[in-house]
Amino acid sequence: MNKSMILCSLFGICLASNVSLASDSRLLERDKFLSMIRLISSPDNFDEQVVQVYGVLKTHVDGKKIKSAIVCADVESAKRRVRPNCVLLDSGYFSNNDFLRNYSEKYVLVNGLFNRADSVVDMYLGTIEKVQAVELIETP
Repeated sequence: MNKSMILCSLFGICLASNVSLASDSRLLERDKFLSMIRLISSPDNFDEQVVQVYGVLKTHVDGKKIKSAIVCADVESAKRRVRPNCVLLDSGYFSNNDFLRNYSEKYVLVNGLFNRADSVVDMYLGTIEKVQAVELIETP
């Protein structure tokens, strides 16, 4: 059994580890924890890797449906949709999880596969795909 050290910071936690995906695309062995600051400062380093990212969720609602969702480094970036400070959340996840509208502009922990390449046209740094979970993080 391998032991890992987790270092906490204001924007999240970082932990380097090996990651593997099963053929059914579920997260298996270890997740890679990192802050949004680290992810957006070097997105190529995390391309096609499973990550857990701590950031602020922002949803865009059209009528009753969530049209898009992003995860950003901070509340102001989320409110203003500052694209260099945010990544997209895979639409396949939020379209089936209406509870996310209640998490908008709140800190969350997102677990999924980071893909740098899919969002270049949208000017976001990447997309978190194959999302396994979005957990609300209580802040003081």
